[in-house]
Parts: sequence; structure tokens; C-alpha cells
Amino acid sequence: MTDKINQLTKSFDRLYEAWAHWTTPVIWSFIFSIIMLSRTNLACAALVASWFLCAIGLSVYLSIHGISYAEKYAAALNNVVGATVNVLQNIFTVKMFGQQKTELTLMERNHKKEIVATQRLQWFLFRANALLSLACIGLIAGISYVLVTAWQGHAMTPGNVTFILATCFNMFNTIWWLSSHIAKMYKDYGIAREAYSIMSTPHQIMDVASACELKVSSGDIVFDKVQFKYKGHATVFSGLSVHIKPGEKIGLVGDSGSGKTTFIHLIMRFYDVCGGSISIDGQDISQVTQESLRHNIALIPQETLLFARSVKENLLYANPHASQADLTRVIAQTHAEQFIEELPHKEDTVLGERGTNISGGQRQRIAIARALLKKAPILILDEATSALDSITEHAISQSLYALMEGRTTIAIAHRLSTLQQMDRLLVFVDGKIVEEGSHEELIQKKKGHYAKMWQLQVGNMIGTDETRGRA
Repeated sequence: MTDKINQLTKSFDRLYEAWAHWTTPVIWSFIFSIIMLSRTNLACAALVASWFLCAIGLSVYLSIHGISYAEKYAAALNNVVGATVNVLQNIFTVKMFGQQKTELTLMERNHKKEIVATQRLQWFLFRANALLSLACIGLIAGISYVLVTAWQGHAMTPGNVTFILATCFNMFNTIWWLSSHIAKMYKDYGIAREAYSIMSTPHQIMDVASACELKVSSGDIVFDKVQFKYKGHATVFSGLSVHIKPGEKIGLVGDSGSGKTTFIHLIMRFYDVCGGSISIDGQDISQVTQESLRHNIALIPQETLLFARSVKENLLYANPHASQADLTRVIAQTHAEQFIEELPHKEDTVLGERGTNISGGQRQRIAIARALLKKAPILILDEATSALDSITEHAISQSLYALMEGRTTIAIAHRLSTLQQMDRLLVFVDGKIVEEGSHEELIQKKKGHYAKMWQLQVGNMIGTDETRGRA
């Protein structure tokens, strides 16, 4: 997307330059030439004006047919750029599986398509230039015939003949010069159109015209007969109803694809429900502004995303008005002070793109600290400690549990041991809540879905310990 934005701005700049410095001067030059010719010979001026109008019509006709070639060229070029970026972003995976030759083959295939699209565009431009050249030759031939006939009939002086021919040849040279730049204009137009068509796609999630600010006083969340499905996929929720009480700590449990992440994404309104409603403190979230909704929710995602900015700027992103004391507190709570102190410029150290110059666990600690700094009344944890070692996870979990006090909390974790202290667990299976209750209540149901998951995880851990002991 970044590359498309850059392409769009550069293409528009070049198109503006082509219009302002190439096309417009040519049009005015032709108009001025026709006026001068009309003062010399009205018939020649009328012939040139008629030719000029026909040339404009031919250019418009060719432009309409040339757009498809330009768009196909731009699409092929974007495929090459996109594939190259994709490979570079996943170069470690390419090396890990030894797929360099496979990727080179794919790149070669994309380049061949781009070459074919370029050849077709260039061939079209060659034909367009040939037609314009023939039109210019026709103009010179017609004017020459008229001039010779008039001169032989003593209706025109040699000076007039020379002036008219010189003017027409000058117009011919101008057309030829302009046609040499048409290829660049078509390419830029195709690139700009391709990029703009993507960037101008309207957002799927929009605030309603009468949207108001969300006011959260207690953090009461209600799903009322919610229906939802992703486009082109099966239904995820069909009439889901859940009531999360103010300050309640909820754990979401279930196999991958059971609807846990979709559940929190709907609360954040990353998607709109297909039916039913979701309300917070009695306010339908579809009727409030997205900005106010997300200001009241602190989300710690499974995949940590950081800006290529300093550690301090990344932390303050959640709360730009936080004090240095607040920063120091959250850094200590997430046990991040040690690695931050070891960075070249400590809190002012600029992180690489997406935070790649620090480890995954360090990135996750910064993400947790950032959420702690937000002080939102609703807290959502999506595998928030999955990238941490067991010791650090235990220490940070204590800080998180302290943070949960007085806040409505929803947590997703595949390690069930991290959810034992939750007030209530919701067990998802295929978009439905099949069980709910505390950890102790659910493990008492020997044949329950949660009890089986718990026994499976505990059994694996015990088996691993016994294997280590024998070793």
C-alpha cells in the first residue's frame, strides 16, 4: 500500500507536468497558428482547423482504447512489485525451506507477464503514433496541393506560400514531439488509475451520521442475539447472546477457529454484526464513534505491532499525556526495565520497522506496558503473554491481574493455566458457547469440553516432566 501511495503521487505529478508543460502549450500554439493563418489565407486556416479537430477526435478515440493497455501494464507492474516485497518480507522463510529457486521461478513468471503487458502497450503506442504521423502527412500534402494550385493561379504570393508551409511544418514537428511523450503519459495514467482505484475503495466500517461519544461508567457488555459471518465464509455466530457484568474477568476458551478472536474483534468493532446488537453500558456500539469506542478499550494483541519510533514514543502512543512516573511504573510492571536500560539510548532508542531489532518477548512487554498506560475501563488480552518465557509470564501475569481489578476484562489464552483466576470462562465450539463457569466448576464436569482440554494439557505437561526425569 505504501508503494501504491508513492506511485500515485509521482504519477499525478508527472501527469500534471505533461498537461501543464506539454499538452497545454501545444493547444495554444495550434490556436495561435490558426489565427495567423486566417489572416493570410482563410481557406488554409479552415483546412488546418478542420484537421486539428479531427486530430483531437482521433487522439480521444485512441486514448479510450489505450486505457485498457495502460491498466494491464500497471497491474502487471504492481504484481512484480508486490511479489518482490512479499519475498523480501519473508526472506527468512524462503531460506529456511530452501525455496530460492521456486521464488526465482515465480518472479520470472511475473516479470514475463509484465514484459508482455509492456510490449502490448508499446505496440499500441506505435500504432497510435503512426496514425498521428499519417494525419500530419495528410495535412502537409493537402496544404501543399492548395498552395501550389493557388500559386499557379496567381492567387497567392510566394511569401504567403512560404509562411503557411513553415507554420504547418512547425505544427507537424510539435505533434511529433508530443507523440514521443505519449508513452510516458499512458504509463503514468495506468499506474495512477490502478493505485487510486484501491485507495478510493470506501471503508466498510463507517460511523453513522448521528454517532455520539461512548460514555463508559461501569463496563457492562451485552451481546444480544448477535449474528455474524465473514464475506464468502460460513456463519461464525448465529444468535449469540452473552452478558459480561461490570468488572467481571472473563476467559475465552476453545479450539482455533471457534470464534474467540472474532468475539473480541466485534467488541472493538473491527467488523459490524450482521444481526443483533452489541452494547456497552446500554449504548449500541454501532451508534457511537469508533474512536470513542476504542479509547475505552485497551487491547493487547497476540501479534505485537510497533512503530519505527523510539521506545518512549511507542509507549506514549496509548496515552500521549502520561507522565514520566507513569512510564517508569508500567515499565517496571512488565519487567522491561532491564532490556530497555541495555539499549543504546535507553527509552529514546529508535526501534526498527515493526520493532524487529528487539526480540518477540521484548516487543510483547512493550505492548503490555502500552496497554497498562492507557488506563481504559475495558481490557482485552489476546494471548498477551504467549511470547514470554514461563518465569517472565508469571511475573507479568501478577501485574495484569492487579490491572484487571475494577476493569471489565476479556482474555484469550490457549494455556488454560493462565485463566484459572478468571471469574468466568466461556467455552466456544463452532461459534457457540457450549459451557460457562469458573475453572473449578468446569473441571468438575468430567465429560465436559473444558475438562477434556484441561486433562489433555495437564497430561501433556506431566508426560513431558516424566520424560525429562527418565532422561
